[in-house]
Amino acid sequence: MDTPHRLYTALQHAVRAGSPDASLPPSTFAWDLLRVLQEEGWIRGFRLEGARLRVHLARGAPGVPAWRRLVRISKPGGRVYWTQRQLRAKASDDWILSTSRGLLSARRARALGVGGEVLLRLEP
Repeated sequence: MDTPHRLYTALQHAVRAGSPDASLPPSTFAWDLLRVLQEEGWIRGFRLEGARLRVHLARGAPGVPAWRRLVRISKPGGRVYWTQRQLRAKASDDWILSTSRGLLSARRARALGVGGEVLLRLEP
């Protein structure tokens, strides 16, 4: 199991269980992903507690998660890449991409005019 898969699975399990928090193994990828999720309002925040990252999930209505499903797009056996033109054609901003400028949300990548590997999509 690769690092992104472990992170996505831990976040998805916390949402399905209705937990307000998730615990993740720390890594550079995890910090970058959580930074993007926080900037976009998908999580409230995160901090390092001992040897784990504690993630505080954002809520919509009381008791309802801000997102209900995390879908992994690129996988080790099949990568998905979008050019900036393909990205502009997508209406929603709930995509996370790995670009030459680091991990970015679709909204931020559009603003910077870059494309990249599509990592995941959060479904509200």
